Amino acid sequence: MPATPSQSARIAALTRVSQVGGAAVSAPARAAFMESFYDQVDPDRALAEDERERRATAARKAYFARLGAKSADVRRRRSAVSQLRAELAELEAGDSDVA
Repeated sequence: MPATPSQSARIAALTRVSQVGGAAVSAPARAAFMESFYDQVDPDRALAEDERERRATAARKAYFARLGAKSADVRRRRSAVSQLRAELAELEAGDSDVA
């Protein structure tokens, strides 16, 4: 049976990683991601290199802290919804016992 396009792409990607290593494959993406923080903190490249690096690192940490906070908020909300659904199911089950 022939592979689907998605399966073929996955096989090709895994083959590439097995040949050159995952870090080498993702290095350009990681560099571009970090470059976005350099652009954010020093768009004109006026800061000294060490100061630009320090600020970009702080901006990256802030980005991931915000991402973590959003994730925790979503998990908290989902948990609350699940709890409310369980309570509602209990109440509905109690109503059927009375009838």
